[in-house]
Amino acid sequence: MSFSAVTELNGADDLKAKFARLLAIRDDVNKAMELSREKKVIGKSLEAEVTIDVTEEDVHLFNELLHGNLKQFLIVSEVHVEHHTSYPQYEVSRINITPAEGTTCPRCWNVSKQGDTDGLCPRCQEIINKLK
Repeated sequence: MSFSAVTELNGADDLKAKFARLLAIRDDVNKAMELSREKKVIGKSLEAEVTIDVTEEDVHLFNELLHGNLKQFLIVSEVHVEHHTSYPQYEVSRINITPAEGTTCPRCWNVSKQGDTDGLCPRCQEIINKLK
């Protein structure tokens, strides 16, 4: 069995740099969450509401590569992006962690303010409705 040769993609170095930046931001969030766990602010990551202070360039990066899935990438229930805050500084960003408000969805365990009568978050409710 033989495999075709791997070819280098145009712009691969740029893409690697962009993902390295995303991973550095996620590392900052994980460090902030660990400190919040130690202080008993949150338990698991899905109990967290994260406010992150990053550059406009980073916001464009989130949109370009994550397509609105920042909270899934960070594995938190809620995320907000702000600018020019006085939150604690980490390697590449400023981060604030608070407990997420709402109820825990029994299907995905995300905390949501918009649960339905079964306690499902809007995302899970949409999925369940499509399955019916």
